[in-house]
Amino acid sequence: MGNVGKPEGKEGEKTLERMNKDHTSVSYWAMSHFDIREDDVILDVGCGGGINVKRLHQKSSKAKTYGVDYSKTSVSMSKKLNQESVDKGEVIIEEANVQNLPFDDEIFDWVTAFETVYFWPDIVDSFKEVKRVLTEGGSFVIVLTANGYHDERLVQISREENCKFYTDIELREYLEEAGFSSMDIYIRKLEESKELIKRVNKGNCSEELVEDTFCDENWDDDHHDSPEWVCVVAKK
Repeated sequence: MGNVGKPEGKEGEKTLERMNKDHTSVSYWAMSHFDIREDDVILDVGCGGGINVKRLHQKSSKAKTYGVDYSKTSVSMSKKLNQESVDKGEVIIEEANVQNLPFDDEIFDWVTAFETVYFWPDIVDSFKEVKRVLTEGGSFVIVLTANGYHDERLVQISREENCKFYTDIELREYLEEAGFSSMDIYIRKLEESKELIKRVNKGNCSEELVEDTFCDENWDDDHHDSPEWVCVVAKK
């Protein structure tokens, strides 16, 4: 797998290049569900190859955008991909672990995690650390291409990479335990061309099944981890 959780060296660079490409579809789909203002301050945790830092900064062009990763190779590649913005001081990429983010309390309007919480240790404590750096009313966005385990291949990946494929129900429980009481959960049902929307507020949950209208030019039918994608937008 090329050490997906912590890419390193030349093989890690190839893994990051592949992830930048393969995660494009789910990233654009997720971004269609949350609105970033041009002066919002954003942190992308587990920024990997840096493509989502670039996309997010395009939306928050009047504010600094930050990215952190605990892989030196990821930090280097993210900086290179965003070099012009880094040189201008508009984008800041640092080596850091989600359990100990190097920022003061209540700094960010948005914290995003694209295809990365699979690898986070002590998931509730990690979510609490994210909550700490969010402004009051800020949002934490989790994006996944796999809603739990759907086949033996994912089970094998979890063994090889020491990761876990969470369901949306598990994520909700962990987020609530971390202190997030309000969230919108979007589940893209690829095989049905439907989208299930769950709106959670202080323990109450409503559900709505709608048509999937997202136009996805980047989608490749041969590349998907499960029949369902997940985007959780949890508000502090």
